[in-house]
Amino acid sequence: MSGGSNFASFYISCSGSGGSASGSASVWVEKLQPPTVTIQADPTRITSGESTTITWSTRNADSCTAIGTVPRWRGTKASQGSQTIQLEGDDEWHGFFLNCSNAAGTTARHVQVFVDRLFEIDFTSDRKEVQSGENIRLQWELRQ
Repeated sequence: MSGGSNFASFYISCSGSGGSASGSASVWVEKLQPPTVTIQADPTRITSGESTTITWSTRNADSCTAIGTVPRWRGTKASQGSQTIQLEGDDEWHGFFLNCSNAAGTTARHVQVFVDRLFEIDFTSDRKEVQSGENIRLQWELRQ
């Protein structure tokens, strides 16, 4: 191949007592590109105890490895797929990273999911039964 061309040309020439012959062939050579990686989370914001689904796809990847703050996400991944993961958290981000490789290199992409704290409310009243028109006292307390 010459000067960055995407064609490779091959020539052959033979000669002998019966004469001579020659031939040629050209081959288009595509340069291998690093993998392309797409990763998404749905939803990207949840309340502690809820789940998110991580979906990914790749092109030209020989292998993919998942890393991040969530142990259930880590490890070898197929070139495409999805995984639903329940998350616990207290107003914090969780990162999902996917590194995919081939002979041309590695491509890394990530997505983050925010986990809101779960709030609980204690709700009480001063009476269990009331008649129409009577007053009732309601109290509530927010627990974090």
